[in-house]
Amino acid sequence: MGTLDDGWYGKAMYFTSSAKYATRYSGKHGCLIMCYVLLLNPFPVVTADAGSHIPPERFRFYGKGNYKNYQCHYIPVSPVGGKDTMDYRPPPS
Repeated sequence: MGTLDDGWYGKAMYFTSSAKYATRYSGKHGCLIMCYVLLLNPFPVVTADAGSHIPPERFRFYGKGNYKNYQCHYIPVSPVGGKDTMDYRPPPS
């Protein structure tokens, strides 16, 4: 873990329900692993934790583990910028 960066939304493994979104991170010769994930006690990451005006290194959970007694972070995201962007952040409330 942490080979690309310290983790925008925390240091952990990331999962998505969108194969299209995942392929953006798999590289030219990457592969997708299909699995079921059971999220227990998730902590929601919201716009205030990773606003569009904040650089990723200053996100609330950048490079950190799980928040308090929560077992994971749940981050609904949408693209920020153009169609080819790799910058996904929580959408405005």
